[in-house]
Parts: sequence; structure tokens; C-alpha cells
Amino acid sequence: MTHRRSRTLASATLFVLIATLTSPAEAEEPADTSSETVEAVDDSLDAVGAEKPIDNPEVAMPDVAEAGVVIGSDYSSAIVLDVPAVGAGDVIGEGDTATTVYDGTAPGTQIAVQDTRGGVRALVHIENGDAPERFDFSITGAATELRLREDGGVDIFDAAGEPIGDLDAPWAVDANDAAVPTHYEVSGTTLTQVVSHRDGSYAYGIVADPSPNVWGACGLNTSPTKIVDQYSRKGGGVFYLRCGDANSGYKHILARHRTDFENLAWGTNRNWRDIADMAMTYNASDPDKTVLNVGGGKQCRSRLLFLKNTRTNQVVRQVNFKMITVQSSGNIVTVYPGKC
Repeated sequence: MTHRRSRTLASATLFVLIATLTSPAEAEEPADTSSETVEAVDDSLDAVGAEKPIDNPEVAMPDVAEAGVVIGSDYSSAIVLDVPAVGAGDVIGEGDTATTVYDGTAPGTQIAVQDTRGGVRALVHIENGDAPERFDFSITGAATELRLREDGGVDIFDAAGEPIGDLDAPWAVDANDAAVPTHYEVSGTTLTQVVSHRDGSYAYGIVADPSPNVWGACGLNTSPTKIVDQYSRKGGGVFYLRCGDANSGYKHILARHRTDFENLAWGTNRNWRDIADMAMTYNASDPDKTVLNVGGGKQCRSRLLFLKNTRTNQVVRQVNFKMITVQSSGNIVTVYPGKC
């Protein structure tokens, strides 16, 4: 059995693994409560500038961990994430801040799962230095193949060979924000994040983030009119990013401009979707320039953005982005670097 939390906005799905560890000196202390686990996880997310949790109707959180987290309301294209946990979940908080905590399969671990605007984030809390360094996640449902990329990330494919998700190269930091060695391994549809926390003098409270991003909301058979996200527009109203097709919407941006955004994300500690999302957010709410008629019933908006590294807060680059929308419907056709 699963439980869904309603929200008016569907979104492309995302899940993230995070591992937090307590110090070896605390190994003999009683196991953390669910509330303590959530507090440790949230502190770690704040330290790395991760997005806040937000209720997402595309996610079905299981009452028991063994049932798997279902990502995507269209079950023909949904992805199922099996987390390394057992038993019933303990829900801490409510609404946007809700976190479901499960007991981990490995001794001294708990798994905390949160909705995000993009989907779901799974967080591994490790309570002592005797905890394992390998964490296995099975990615099934519509996902049939995982492929490692040269940059350390992983692409996810369905049975037709269509890309339905990816994972950015993983990162891990300790309680003092020092980097901890981490990498992916894949075998079939099993994703393993290796966190080498025993190889150095790290301050436990380590957070490891593989950032898997699953586009279950826009599967191969998903309606092109399905809303992926929506953006408040200056003067009132909203713009809609829909699944679309090769010519407009999310699938167009994915196929034509993902590389542009990946290149611009380099050095920012963000992924390509973060940059694309920023470009749409600011072009909708506060554009530098607006052209209300560029032909074909379309409009153009452009905006200069300063892309910063989320850890250092230093500006990495300045980029102009343009967004094309349909005047009558408010649908987003595309967004990419450039000016109107």
C-alpha cells in the first residue's frame, strides 16, 4: 500500500540519495530517533545548498519500504525505486516538510525519503563508522538499463532504448563540508553508490548525494499535454512547461538544449535541470526584455543571470537566456542561452 499527497502541479521526477554519518565516538550511543535523523539530514542539505522538500503528487511513498517508491503517476512509464530499508515508515512533519523514515537494511542506518519539486530524494543516515561503504538501490518499473557516463553520472533507459532519467556525478561531504571520495557502480538496474568514508580522517555526519533525476512524468507514452512544471509570470498568470514533443516543451529542451545547460552548470554545483529551471523562473517573473510578438503567435523573453557556485557563493559565469512561449496558451516552447 502507498500513500499520495496531493498538489496541483505535476513535475518531472527526481530522486537523490544522501548518506549522513555520526562520529565513531557516538557508535555506542542509542540509535537515533527518526526526528534526530531528519534533523541531521536537513542540516546536511542546508550545508550544501540543496533544495527544500516540497509535496509532489508524482511520488507514491510506500507505507512499508519493501514496496518501493513509485515515481510517476502514469504507471506505464513510472519508475520504481527500491531503497535499502525494511519495515513501516515513520512520517515526520507534514505537507511540504514531510519526511518518511525507514530502518535501513544495514545495521546502524536509516533511510529518510522526501518529496522534492522534481520528484523524490532518498537519504541514508549512517550512525557509526562501522556502517558499510556501499549502498544499493534498485531502479525498476519502466527503467530497464543503467549506463555509466564518462563524467561519473548515469543515464537511465527504458525497454525501447529511450532515455527516461539520469544521475549527475555523485558528491559527498563530511560534517565539516570536506569532500569524501564517492563514485557510482552499476549492474543491470542496480545502482551502487560507494562512499569511501573509512579511507581518511573525516568528521562523521557525511552526506553523499548521487542526484538521480528521473523523468517519469514524461515517459515514452505520456501525453504531451501533461504539465511538468509551471512558472508565475510578471503581471499575473502562469507559463506551463508540458512534456511536449520534439518541437516544444520538456522533451524538446531535453533533446536539443540539455548539453547547453550541462556546460553552463559546470562549476556551479548544480545540474542542468537547475539551470534550465532558473532560466524559466526568471524569464517568467522578471525578464530583462519582452517581445510580445515574434511571429506564429509566440512571444520571447530574455534575462541575464549570474550563475554562482552554491558552496562558495562565487559567480562562475554570466549568461543571457531566452524563453519562447505560446501567446494564447502560455505553454513554454523552449528555453536556451541567447537574447530576444
